[in-house]
Amino acid sequence: PLATVAASPVAQSLIAGGQVTLEAQQKAADGDDLERTISWTSEDGSKATVSSSGVVTALAVGEVGIRATSEGKFGRAVLTILPVPPIPVAEVRLSVDAEIVLECDGITSIAPKPYDAQGNELIDRHVQWSSNRPSVAAVVNGTIEAQSPGTATITATVEGIVASVGVRVNQAPVVAVFIEANTTGLEVGESFVFAARIERANGERLYGPANWTSSVPGVARIEHIDVLYSVVEAVGEGTFTLGASVDGKSASLALTVTAKPTHDLIYNRWKDGGSEIFVLSTLNASEVPVKINAGNVSREASPSPDGTQLVFASRRRIPRRERCRTISTS
Repeated sequence: PLATVAASPVAQSLIAGGQVTLEAQQKAADGDDLERTISWTSEDGSKATVSSSGVVTALAVGEVGIRATSEGKFGRAVLTILPVPPIPVAEVRLSVDAEIVLECDGITSIAPKPYDAQGNELIDRHVQWSSNRPSVAAVVNGTIEAQSPGTATITATVEGIVASVGVRVNQAPVVAVFIEANTTGLEVGESFVFAARIERANGERLYGPANWTSSVPGVARIEHIDVLYSVVEAVGEGTFTLGASVDGKSASLALTVTAKPTHDLIYNRWKDGGSEIFVLSTLNASEVPVKINAGNVSREASPSPDGTQLVFASRRRIPRRERCRTISTS
């Protein structure tokens, strides 16, 4: 008589849609092998079926038992059915090819499409998004939002395969330009630095490059233009208008150029009840005042027409406590 029936292999993993052939081992009580009729059955026909010869066909993911029965005895094998592995991604293409250009507050969306090695589009694949400069352009689920002017690279990664596109965020449009200056006039031969302050639509205010012009180059000319400022040189007496423009917005400033001083400054300095006469050169900024009288009793200096002499008054006490007023020249 038949003592035992065993199904082999006892445990097996199988991908859904695949097949495996089981074998039945029949033994008598003394261990001798027997050959009897075997009936094969599946404990869950929705997950796997089995033919009369023991060929199992996996249908759905899960675990299922397969029985081999003969003369009231049965053996059991357990199959673990695994999902079909996804087809590998070979290429990822984005819905845009050229660089994306956004305004300062711009938003746009792009989509990735993964393909297999045969060029078939794959669906339901997880996408990872990243930006190499999120402070310029941030991305969430394919939606790109401008953050600040500059360039960035947006990357979509699907199962290790990447696709990238460049993004350029433009500056906010200029709404106003101002000329920064702490003077209203120049002297002939003098050079002065002017800066352009730019205001943009997003509220940003900064100094930047501008197109500088002089309405009368014979009075004042643009000597040098740098990234943040312009140097203007006064070349003749008169008035002119300095202009600065950026992206269609402009500002102007009226200035006067006068002749360079040719005389010295003569002045009195009063100190502790006394008076001293000084002369200061106006031609050289490095000059220092020069005292031209002795003592501290001189006042009311006046130059001669040719500038070679000075006349001044001197007032002092005399021993008899009488006041004396004299006029001297120097």
